[in-house]
Amino acid sequence: MHDSFETGLPQNSANYTPLSPITFLKRTAFVHPHRTSVIHGKHRWPLGRNIHPILQIWLQP
Repeated sequence: MHDSFETGLPQNSANYTPLSPITFLKRTAFVHPHRTSVIHGKHRWPLGRNIHPILQIWLQP
């Protein structure tokens, strides 16, 4: 079976970006800022509004 991602192209910013958990969250908030990130009872908050508090909690020592 041929994997379309294994075409022998050199890695560059257009076809390859390594993601850490933090860069993944930042990219997701940038690409999908209106998607729901937190649901608490009847309340829902979008990811774009919550990314900074989420990162602050995650990055605490």
